[in-house]
Amino acid sequence: MLTQIGRDSGLIGSEMAPEFARLRLLAAASRSASRKHEAGRNFLHNRLSGMQKQRIFISGVAGFLGSHLADAFLADGHEVLGNDNMIGGYLDNVPEGVEFYQFDCNEIDKLKQHMKGVDIVY
Repeated sequence: MLTQIGRDSGLIGSEMAPEFARLRLLAAASRSASRKHEAGRNFLHNRLSGMQKQRIFISGVAGFLGSHLADAFLADGHEVLGNDNMIGGYLDNVPEGVEFYQFDCNEIDKLKQHMKGVDIVY
């Protein structure tokens, strides 16, 4: 990318310095974000690993975030159940091993019924 800037941008000599500085800052920010993301993932994994096995309910379990959260809990041996109204979720996203129910969170009676005996709700 740096060589392309020099050739194609028409910038020469000292005119390229600000662009190089900007690219160095972007690269440093990217490395920092990657380290923070990895640290966050490790923190979550360590927190989950230290928990005794629990029954966990995840609303929106067929969505992107809910399905990844379910994956993490299942990997640590927790019992996972959840619901989704399937407006923004996909059945293919629900990890194997999740006790899945298709209904909307506005259906309070169903929600109460399926949350009996649950330790944690997401």
